[in-house]
Amino acid sequence: MARASQVVVLLSAFSLVACTSLLGDFKSGAGGDGGEVDGAVGDATTGDGGSSSSGGTGDGSVKGEGGGSTDGSLDGPGVDGSVCAAGQARCVGNDVETCTGGQWGASVACPTADPYCSGAGVCGACSGVCQGACTPGSTTCSTGGPQTCGSNGAWNTPTACGTHQTCTGGGSAGPATCTCAVDPTCSAAGLACQDASTLATCGQDSMGCWYASSTAPCANGACFGTPPNAQCCTDACTLGAMQCGGVGVQQCVTQGNGCTAWNAGTACQTNATCTSGACQCSSGFTPCGSACVDINTDSNNCGGCNKACPVLASPSFGATCGLITAGECAGYVGGYVSAGGSPLLSNPDGETVVAVKATMPAVAGTFVGVGALVGSTDTSGSTQMVFGLYDDSGGKPNLNLFYTSVPDTTLEFNDPSGLIRLKSDGGSYLNGFNNALAASTTYWAYMKGGTNGSSKNTAGTSTSPCSAADWINVQPPGTFAAGSASCGGDYNLYLIVSFP
Repeated sequence: MARASQVVVLLSAFSLVACTSLLGDFKSGAGGDGGEVDGAVGDATTGDGGSSSSGGTGDGSVKGEGGGSTDGSLDGPGVDGSVCAAGQARCVGNDVETCTGGQWGASVACPTADPYCSGAGVCGACSGVCQGACTPGSTTCSTGGPQTCGSNGAWNTPTACGTHQTCTGGGSAGPATCTCAVDPTCSAAGLACQDASTLATCGQDSMGCWYASSTAPCANGACFGTPPNAQCCTDACTLGAMQCGGVGVQQCVTQGNGCTAWNAGTACQTNATCTSGACQCSSGFTPCGSACVDINTDSNNCGGCNKACPVLASPSFGATCGLITAGECAGYVGGYVSAGGSPLLSNPDGETVVAVKATMPAVAGTFVGVGALVGSTDTSGSTQMVFGLYDDSGGKPNLNLFYTSVPDTTLEFNDPSGLIRLKSDGGSYLNGFNNALAASTTYWAYMKGGTNGSSKNTAGTSTSPCSAADWINVQPPGTFAAGSASCGGDYNLYLIVSFP
């Protein structure tokens, strides 16, 4: 009868426990024949020969003979071999086991969409029923703000963060909470550049978060400077534009503050001025490469860009642009004859003649005339010069190609005279000569100094260095014949040649 009472009491206790823990504490005393259950405490007393057994508290366990466990099962089989009470449930991981016929049944997994079993055995409100996807009391950040997991395993409604806040933390990162978002522009009160062309005013909201309370575009300019003293500047010109100013041509460039301004400028090259924002060659000058040149006189760009005058080797000289005609190279081809201190001798017509070798450079040219540096030591009268041109045969003057007329006032000067430079201005052309002088060809410049009156005079006396030979000739246009006379001075005699 005493054992039957214990079973009745045990079943009554399980029927009273809903979603709370069951504490099975069975007590026995001598002479007792009945039992009692102290509500949730579950204190049962039996009278069976004075023995007692004490069960656990607060975990929904039951103890009778042989003791009890804390997971809702019996420590040992009951009178009928049961290990659990019918209908009892417990959690095994995220699975649920249910007691049937006094034995634990097979584990049944919680639904995949909600894989959570709350409690261990018979506990709380769960009673082994599968619940939500969170642990009660945990927190997380959702799009709406921080969320806390309720006792039923479901997330509570999010708590909205402030306008300038964001949710941080949650899970292993600690409690989820609203914190001030880092503003990309503002971190202190004052003015800051939101971007290259926008000025922002920074402030704090009621939660202490920094934010741009207002913005303003930098009209026709840029934002520059560091917080809290940023400001707008204004463009002074269009980037890349050019104008005349400063030291020459100015360009619109970006300054360190982000706004445009005119630079100091770049000076124009020689013979150029700034016009409409660009260097232009001045009047009378032509652009050749990066230079402005006068093609009428520039020996490297004579008559056009990159048209250089030829180089004439000594004793020839000159070959400069514009010497005779603007934009045309001309030079003096010929040389000098040294008198060597010998006295003047008379030729058959009573006058002295000389010829100086004139070798053309490696470019062809056009004959312009004959020139010489001459003077006179006679004390009175005048000297009439005669100039001529001969071709070469075997290193000697041969055919007469040109000679000047007599008289020719342009080639006459009064005695006595210091050294003066004369050149022919017209004359007669012979033997089919058409002014063309072949490249690398030898010619002879002819000079005859005659008297005008009874006084004898010396033509072509000078102190110039020389190299060549001297020749005696009859009156042009006869053939130039070799003679035995020596030069009476140093003769500077040459052909004037144009190089187109």
